Amino acid sequence: MLTLRVMQKHAREPATSIIELLGGVSAVAAMLEKDASTIRRWRMPRPEGTGGSIPDDDKLRLIERAKKIGVALSWADFAPPQIKHKGGRR
Repeated sequence: MLTLRVMQKHAREPATSIIELLGGVSAVAAMLEKDASTIRRWRMPRPEGTGGSIPDDDKLRLIERAKKIGVALSWADFAPPQIKHKGGRR
């Protein structure tokens, strides 16, 4: 059985990890020339936010900018996390 905390954490991924990796909301907003509130929405559960997904239009730009600052970021990093269930298969 999944706990609410585990489900909430997964609902904000991979956006939360990528934002942290790149220096936080303000840094990512500056990289993409977007308002910080737009970047914060990536970490919000649906329907208020994107549920942890990053819009496709921004992914390539983030990979390119990460490379310029020496951060390894790949397409695989944008994949949603796998949720592990206790007690076997579902």
